[in-house]
Amino acid sequence: APIFGGLREELRTTVQNLQLTQAFNVIFFSDDKVLNLNPSGLMLGTDANKIKALDFMAEVTPRGQTNPLPAIRAAFAQKPELIYVLTDGFDQVASLESVYDEFATLNKDGKVRVNTILIGSPEQKELVDILRRIAKDNRGTMKVVSRDAF
Repeated sequence: APIFGGLREELRTTVQNLQLTQAFNVIFFSDDKVLNLNPSGLMLGTDANKIKALDFMAEVTPRGQTNPLPAIRAAFAQKPELIYVLTDGFDQVASLESVYDEFATLNKDGKVRVNTILIGSPEQKELVDILRRIAKDNRGTMKVVSRDAF
């Protein structure tokens, strides 16, 4: 998956640039599985934690369908201030609306900012619309990144 290689590079750069005082986690979703770097909570941006994250990311390979709901719940359970949702689609959900509803339910108080990034094309109208609504209603931004960028 060449796209995933490019994403992994971007994520690696982001992790390496974290400050000591910033807490983070990395959660992947594949089928209904949640691959969580640190299930017990956010980790500070120490060198040791960055190495753990880079090792973790190197081991993950994309496969299967994508149901983001378990990963979204896992992310909110860690009480973050900001969540980035990066996807090329959600193909294992009852509806795209159900993904929107999950954010609305878990972020009722609006404390968490949610940025969404679609790896794909603006022509994916329904997906673009739902990701834009999720970002807008959770004080975030939405971006479309072409697959060709990777």
